[in-house]
Amino acid sequence: MGSVYFILVFVCVVSFYAYCNLSLKRDYIQCVEAGNSNEANYEEQKELSYYAPHRMIKDDNGRMIDAQNMMQVKVNGDCMAPIGINSGDILLVKKIDKNEDIDKVITKGDVLLIYLSDKRIYKLRAFDSYEDSEKSVLKTYRYDDNKIRKDSSKSHNRKNIIGVVEYNLSVR
Repeated sequence: MGSVYFILVFVCVVSFYAYCNLSLKRDYIQCVEAGNSNEANYEEQKELSYYAPHRMIKDDNGRMIDAQNMMQVKVNGDCMAPIGINSGDILLVKKIDKNEDIDKVITKGDVLLIYLSDKRIYKLRAFDSYEDSEKSVLKTYRYDDNKIRKDSSKSHNRKNIIGVVEYNLSVR
């Protein structure tokens, strides 16, 4: 009889633990700049970033997305509006392994999540090409308020590329 009580208590504890892990888990939503990075600052991005209840994410075919190596970001600005990414959108970004061959990860036109360590901010830019044969410096661009392509004022080092936008969760 004692073993029955033990099994019942054990099942209840495991069930409660599973419920708490699924229902109380929270995801960090990082604010990212999609505009003129001269106007962006760390304090604003920190203030606009937040925790949200964890949710299961499905692709366009209804299959579950493995978000283990991904991060969610919230767009602040409209420099990517001509390609369907608007201010307020939530994006799912696939993180890039720093040891991975970058040619196999990004292609021309991909939207990249970039971290500027000197300003401590995240921003979005579209990938155009490489500046060097080692593929360590990338040329990127954004769109201005008139929806005209504008090359980034400076190139970005490979080590500052955090990931590639895979999904826009706001358009589903």
